[in-house]
Amino acid sequence: MEIDQDVVYITNSFGFLKAIDITDPTAPVVLGQLPQFVFETDLAVSGGLALIDQGSRLLFVDVQQPESMSVIDSMDFTVDRWARSYALDGNTAYLLHSGNDGYLLEIVDVSDPDSRFTLSLSTLSESSDPTELTDLAFDQGMIYAMRQNFGVHVIDVTDPSMPSVQSFIPLPFGRSLTAHDGYVTINAEQHGVFLIDASQPNKPILKQVHDTTFEASDAEFYNGALLVSGGDGLERIDASGEANPILGFSTTSNARDIAMSDSIAVVADGIGGVKFIDISDSHSPTVIHSDAGSGRTAEIFDQYAFVVEGHLGLNVWDLSDPKSISYLGGFDIPGDLYGDISIEYPLAYLACQGRDVIDVVDISDPTDIRLQASIPTAHSPIQIVVHNNLALYSCYDSSTGQSAIVALDVSDLANTTTLDTLELVTDEVAFGLELVESKLYIANEQEGLLVVDASNPSSLAITSTHSVNGSASDVCVFGTMLYVSVSQQGLFVFDISNQPSAPVQIGTYATVDATGVDVRDDLIAVSTNNGLQLIDPNAGCAASCTVDFNNDGTLNFFDVSAFLAAYLDNNPAADFNGDGLLNFFDVSAFLVDFSAGCP
Repeated sequence: MEIDQDVVYITNSFGFLKAIDITDPTAPVVLGQLPQFVFETDLAVSGGLALIDQGSRLLFVDVQQPESMSVIDSMDFTVDRWARSYALDGNTAYLLHSGNDGYLLEIVDVSDPDSRFTLSLSTLSESSDPTELTDLAFDQGMIYAMRQNFGVHVIDVTDPSMPSVQSFIPLPFGRSLTAHDGYVTINAEQHGVFLIDASQPNKPILKQVHDTTFEASDAEFYNGALLVSGGDGLERIDASGEANPILGFSTTSNARDIAMSDSIAVVADGIGGVKFIDISDSHSPTVIHSDAGSGRTAEIFDQYAFVVEGHLGLNVWDLSDPKSISYLGGFDIPGDLYGDISIEYPLAYLACQGRDVIDVVDISDPTDIRLQASIPTAHSPIQIVVHNNLALYSCYDSSTGQSAIVALDVSDLANTTTLDTLELVTDEVAFGLELVESKLYIANEQEGLLVVDASNPSSLAITSTHSVNGSASDVCVFGTMLYVSVSQQGLFVFDISNQPSAPVQIGTYATVDATGVDVRDDLIAVSTNNGLQLIDPNAGCAASCTVDFNNDGTLNFFDVSAFLAAYLDNNPAADFNGDGLLNFFDVSAFLVDFSAGCP
């Protein structure tokens, strides 16, 4: 699909090019159809000329009169190279080739179709690179080349004879893209549409993420809006607002956890080790230091960063001087696999999956960390929180698939006592724990968010469960707000000001992905499988639909069924009118709002 002024050019499933007048978007009019089977794989239109890619051949089509379009010339490619995508700006064509020699950007002067000549030929990717380049877009002297499910190259072509790479935008999703007036749209199929501000080509910023009701495969800007097409239709999106106020995005390989100080974010990266990122300018986070390894969990206490790095144990860095981050030392027992840390100064508790123990170490001198105790656990400990001599940890039995929460009295490290064991659903792992006063909030994979009453540690009890339509991986509470990171879904936001035991979902941030989260008063940091995202919490999030009770994005009978099941189970989440009681008035309020539909 391409839009030129008030005409949209599309090809249908039979391979015919059509021109449609959308001056009145509510009543589109077909102007004409190219009387030739073109079997198009890409399309570009500018100034009365259309380029149509047929794989090994490029067609030049005169579209000055959409009612009578005609092929005026063609351009054949070599046997070992074929066009993947291209863009057109006036008399200059930008062609993305793929072949035996990798991916190439060819810039061609097409002012005279009978006498074309190449201005430059640049290699974007070697043939040995496994990632695939799938689309190309031009805007304001810049070429944007889509590397499928990996990111976007930003290339300055103001001098077509000397293209210059300006930056790379990392995104784990996306196959096609569009560019217009300094903005780039990434079409990420089932993950929706990403809108990027590229007005500063060397510092592009992810601004918004829009969910679509279908898999987004193509998009075009038109009259201040995005027209997004997919397998199930066409959708118009207002791209002028700040629906998802994403401030900045910084690349890491496989971010698993995040911790923030005033100016530094510490990212535990499963592949890239530990990344220290300057977030003093939240619009442009910058990696200032990195360390090889396999980061699992990060915590910041005082001026120190404590990072659990699996088989490398616990490592400590001094953050007092952001310009010179220094490694102080660490603690490790060879062969162990540490997964999490909880600090109850001067002690730190390490969940050790390698030996089914919790190691307790003294961190009062970060340069000389010493083991104080090793507490045996029944099964592999995954996550741990400790407060006032009470340790709560999640564990998992790989032989049975059973997971549980265990309460442990650690007031006497030589004689610890198991107070209670709360079994959870099988085959789900509690990867995120947050203890606030007497409430334990759990990110329990596909089961979603669990709330456990820990006021009596000898009798742990689940008070409510909340579906997040995905795999919950981390949880963080800041003030009266609770945040749950959900893999391949985003960040879910809950209000716990009224009933901490029954959080109320108020919205979502549609981030690129979400594996971990940390929050301070002016910033939300989300770790993803492909980087770090920073979000402005004061700009608000996308409102949720409260009657979409199972959070699957669709309003239907299953929401009614899920609500009634929660109501009959006395789940506080069914207190729909928020009066603290479960009765007929909650059912009535739910059905009224359900009939009204989602906003």
